[in-house]
Amino acid sequence: MKHPTDMTPQAWVEKCIETTQIADVDRKMRATLLFALSLFGSLVHPPDFFQDPILEEIMQESPFYELVIQRGMERGMERGMERGMERGMERGMERGAREATIENMLVVLSARFPTADVNAIKSRLEAIADLNRLKELSLEASIAESFNAFRERLDT
Repeated sequence: MKHPTDMTPQAWVEKCIETTQIADVDRKMRATLLFALSLFGSLVHPPDFFQDPILEEIMQESPFYELVIQRGMERGMERGMERGMERGMERGMERGAREATIENMLVVLSARFPTADVNAIKSRLEAIADLNRLKELSLEASIAESFNAFRERLDT
């Protein structure tokens, strides 16, 4: 794919494409040759040299083009599913940690302050998205002097 010294790279690519388009081969072979030319040519030349709607339409007739597109879509879907599952698991673990921290905090507060209306603050705790903040409050629940002192800490 290296261009002759008397031609620009783009002119050389255009010449290669023209030569391939007039080659004495059947339609599928021409499509395959153009696909290979664009694939391997893009390793040496800018890919936009090969971006022509007519050229792309011809290349789509290549069985290899179809195979590459199909495999690319399958791999893209697999990667997407893997990423989605990883994100889902991370979110699920974080949600579980948040829920456990809140539940433990309510148990501690109920045990330490049996006459307090602990359930009154449950929705406020559930509204806190930051797990680190919930952990700080959990520690505060175990050392607060009173339920009102804990509620003040919750408000800050």
